[in-house]
Amino acid sequence: MIRYILLFFAMLVFNILPAQNWLDSLDNYARERISPPQTFLPGWQNAALLHSMELQYEMMPATEKQKYVDYVKIALDKNLPILTGLWPNPTSASNGLGFCIE
Repeated sequence: MIRYILLFFAMLVFNILPAQNWLDSLDNYARERISPPQTFLPGWQNAALLHSMELQYEMMPATEKQKYVDYVKIALDKNLPILTGLWPNPTSASNGLGFCIE
């Protein structure tokens, strides 16, 4: 009997929660696990991730856009002193500055 009650509540929860596609899962995983903005370090891989956050921003509805703006701002605020352009890796990540200015 308890099994059926748990199954019923599980079905309610999964029917109430919005569906998440593979792109949403990948987006969340990248922002929260691979490179959270607090641990962001400029490099080619992270610069590509930063650029993908900018592209995701363009595709999201207005209610979802702020999390991408926050990600870019936190990542760049942490690294602003080293985004000098003296070597390629920080320069690649500094394209987020233009995103923040827009």
